[in-house]
Amino acid sequence: DLLDLLDRVRAGGLPVPIPGRLPGLEGCLSTGLVWRPDPAGDGGLLSGTAGPFSVGVAPGALLLLAETAGGPQVSLVPLPDPGVELRELADRGGGPAAAAILTDVRVPAEAVLLHGREAERALARVGLRGAVYQAALLTGLAAATLTAVVERIRSRQQFGQSLVKHQAPRLRVAGLLARLDAVRWAVADAARALDKGALGSGDAAGLLALAAETALDVTRDAVHLHGASGLVRDSLVASCYRRVAWEALRGGRPTLLWETAAGTG
Repeated sequence: DLLDLLDRVRAGGLPVPIPGRLPGLEGCLSTGLVWRPDPAGDGGLLSGTAGPFSVGVAPGALLLLAETAGGPQVSLVPLPDPGVELRELADRGGGPAAAAILTDVRVPAEAVLLHGREAERALARVGLRGAVYQAALLTGLAAATLTAVVERIRSRQQFGQSLVKHQAPRLRVAGLLARLDAVRWAVADAARALDKGALGSGDAAGLLALAAETALDVTRDAVHLHGASGLVRDSLVASCYRRVAWEALRGGRPTLLWETAAGTG
């Protein structure tokens, strides 16, 4: 039954793929799913396209959001289901991803987890927590890249001495470290505000935009500082750069996030 499914999700026995984009910071997420009443039961029928989902492992269920006449509605759909087709998408550096194509998938009433204002509030909380998590992830990727760069310039020789002793690369690295520290403090402050229930959607959007822009700048400059070896596909620097290029857009383009931050105050 549904309670058993939820217990399995909590225990990790039923993998649920993570949405490829974070829920909207206001709790609303535009979807390609259509919900209509089920003429043969008390639930409904779902049709359309959902995703992208990050699918590192074969999913055991899908957590799907649909807009209905009564507002947002979140349902749990166990897999396999004859009405659900998972289609793999191109990996852009963020790991395996897939879209779900649904054709009249029957969803009983007990499989609807959230609806109406309750769903909006829950999704708003998920969006805020997801934004802080994503900002922390981007900060960690940028920090790993800079650590590799510092090790590289310490070991690399130019004009008979270590590259770290040259003023130009030292100043560039120092500037990147200063920007990264600023984002670290912002993430820590946002996490404390989230725990207190004081984090607003504008603050979360601004944090995510700052983290995304900083991570993109830091990893791009790190590739240049690392030299030709930083371009090697299997190198840590190149891997982090590709991952950041994907992760920086999960919550939306930074320019749109800054507009959200400015518009919500």
